[in-house]
Amino acid sequence: MDFWDTRSSTCTRMLDLPSGVVGHPVVFSPSGKRLAGFCDGRMVIWSTDNGKEHQSIPVSGYPQDLAFSCDGQRLVWSEGNQVHVWRMTTENTLPPPTAFPTSRSPRPLFSPHDPDLLAYQLDDQTLVLQTLTSHSQTRHL
Repeated sequence: MDFWDTRSSTCTRMLDLPSGVVGHPVVFSPSGKRLAGFCDGRMVIWSTDNGKEHQSIPVSGYPQDLAFSCDGQRLVWSEGNQVHVWRMTTENTLPPPTAFPTSRSPRPLFSPHDPDLLAYQLDDQTLVLQTLTSHSQTRHL
């Protein structure tokens, strides 16, 4: 993967990522220090400094609509008719992603100001605002 300075039209850095990443969505963390993407049946977080894998978890399908929370501590993606939220930790054992069922491709995204507030489509008529710190605090609009 090449990083370009669009003002000077020069390549500033190159990362050697696995070939399995090609054709799948990737997203930068808000700090720009991490890159997330799908590769070989796993959701992977890489360092943008050196391209080394930071963390990964297995996933069952083909993730779409990747987005980091504003604090860079959670990653959300849609997979079929589900929204998955992965809380990244520094622990050796990573918690599995939390899944929220929907009836369509949900297009999830985090609030730009609150890392615990997630929005996604439930169906053609309903938008869900999910507070991740409490599953009981869900609003359907």
